[in-house]
Amino acid sequence: MYCNQMTIKVRTLVPDFYDKFTCKAGACRHTCCQKWIIDVDEVTARLYFEQQGKLGAALKNNIVQDEEGYHLRLNKDGFCPFLQKDGLCHLFVEMGEDSLCDICAAHPRFYEYFQGEREDIELGGVGLCCEATCELLLATEAPLQFYLEDEPEPLNFAQVLGKINVELSENLSYIPKLAPEYLKFVLACMTKTEPIDEAWTAHMRELNKLLPHLQPRLEQAATTISTAIFTKVFQYILYRQLEKSTEISTTVIEAYGQLNMAYIFLESVVTGDLAETIRRWSEQIEYDDDNVDLLLHLVAAL
Repeated sequence: MYCNQMTIKVRTLVPDFYDKFTCKAGACRHTCCQKWIIDVDEVTARLYFEQQGKLGAALKNNIVQDEEGYHLRLNKDGFCPFLQKDGLCHLFVEMGEDSLCDICAAHPRFYEYFQGEREDIELGGVGLCCEATCELLLATEAPLQFYLEDEPEPLNFAQVLGKINVELSENLSYIPKLAPEYLKFVLACMTKTEPIDEAWTAHMRELNKLLPHLQPRLEQAATTISTAIFTKVFQYILYRQLEKSTEISTTVIEAYGQLNMAYIFLESVVTGDLAETIRRWSEQIEYDDDNVDLLLHLVAAL
């Protein structure tokens, strides 16, 4: 795409699995239709208010307007009122895909605008809070690759950094950091984040108690893990934060990536489920801007 007021071309960059993403809908074990504010854009809100009959009444009763705009009223369990028991969206079923509000239609896709020296690039992707994304990311050990609009050949992560003129360390592979004091710091940081639910708080207490006894398991796991898989996760976590490199040091962004990967590695050893570990971590950290900022602040102080 192009910016009309300037002659700078803006191109979109996405990971190679971006076009393969599709919502698992009723097959998803962790519906995204819960726990967070579901904003309704004005165009869609007008469409909803025009509906008649039982569906129209339900829409009018479950749309709330405040100073920030319209959003859906969650039920007492924190779920969207239009989430059916089969995991499907009632609005999608009754009115079709075009009836979805912008945030529901786009989620978990994300787009970050990066203003570069030579051109502006929109960094796009799909969020790791979604189990479908985690499955795509972990599907193969092939290196993470990206496609830039109008260019047929894929780019590896190092080439992406070169395109946007961001310098990270030469070694972009993930190597577990297992020093006990560092892991204590990692869990202390995670414990300080605003919990998404009571289960997160309880689990942090359990992990802190378990940590002194985990060292042999962690060291053994470090010799058997797929370095390629963990490197893909590491690079994708860094990719999500690259737009911040215009404001904060890339050293801090790398430290943020290392901190979160240390937690993911530790938690995956405990649970034996890397995909769910990543999804749950992303739900807690990546999808809470305050928690991201907190961790960036904590690693910056090291």
